[in-house]
Amino acid sequence: MYGMNQRIRKYDNNNIFKLRYKTDIHIRRDALIYQFEKKKQELS
Repeated sequence: MYGMNQRIRKYDNNNIFKLRYKTDIHIRRDALIYQFEKKKQELS
């Protein structure tokens, strides 16, 4: 029983880490797109 709980907890931590990593990528990508659009507006 105890070992099972440990396994589940480890799995949850991995999921949280993956979620955080994915959101980081999305935020970074959005920031890049925003900067790109801003540059385009400045040039035109």
